[in-house]
Amino acid sequence: MKRLPLNVLTVVSLMLCVAVVAQWVTTYRSPAYVEFGCRGVRWRAGSHGGRLLLDNRPQRKLEDARHRREQDLLLAEVNAELRRLMRSPPAEYGPPDPRPPDPRDTEEVKLMRRLQPAADESYARFGRLRQKQLAERSPTVRRSVPHAAIAAAAAFLPVARLFWWRLTTTRRRRLRRRGLCPICGYDLRASPGRCPECGTIPPDARVAA
Repeated sequence: MKRLPLNVLTVVSLMLCVAVVAQWVTTYRSPAYVEFGCRGVRWRAGSHGGRLLLDNRPQRKLEDARHRREQDLLLAEVNAELRRLMRSPPAEYGPPDPRPPDPRDTEEVKLMRRLQPAADESYARFGRLRQKQLAERSPTVRRSVPHAAIAAAAAFLPVARLFWWRLTTTRRRRLRRRGLCPICGYDLRASPGRCPECGTIPPDARVAA
């Protein structure tokens, strides 16, 4: 009864080792991933190329999609503002162009020069938005561990118990051949039926009884 928890733990460790080895082999052909959320952050865990992986790639994808929507909204707002200015009187364009007019300039060039201050402000707004997005973006997190390390850790207890069982069995056989108690090593030649030291009944005595 005392060994029941240890036996259960050994069986569980052995099953875990077998499962990790099976997953190790299959991930070279078909990588497997699963996404989950933890404290408002999306994570991805899976197996690929003989390694267990954990990263925040789903969270970064969500942030990239949100940033693209913000950029599209700002771009649409800037285009609408420029179109409005193009239909407005020149007084609303902003400060006049300090450069002297060139008689070779076409109407399109003159219009672009008048809209230059508004365009510069739009570029500045886009730059400030991009800096804000980069500051808010989650850093890349990627952790991995080889399947071999997990399999070795899971196989340690079963292998250790197998080695101990083999060592104990060999020692008991050697003691029995010498007429000694297989448990404590007491000389049983005077009392072959039961060990007077620890009370163990040797296997030979059980068979004779």
